[in-house]
Amino acid sequence: MTIDIQTLGGSCPIQAEGFIDDQPFYFRARGSQWSMEIGGDVPLGTPQWSYEEPYGTGLFDAGRMSTD
Repeated sequence: MTIDIQTLGGSCPIQAEGFIDDQPFYFRARGSQWSMEIGGDVPLGTPQWSYEEPYGTGLFDAGRMSTD
């Protein structure tokens, strides 16, 4: 698997874009959850795959997560 992160940064939300095995991906962490979309027309359209889950215990924990 090849992961090519082209952009990563921000705060409330933290966002990343790039490619995983030549498929575009979009990562976003805001509020109390993070999400990942892969394939298709991300971040503006319908992804081929998506996943979302809660993060932290506070309302804004996800938007302050470390880029590591």
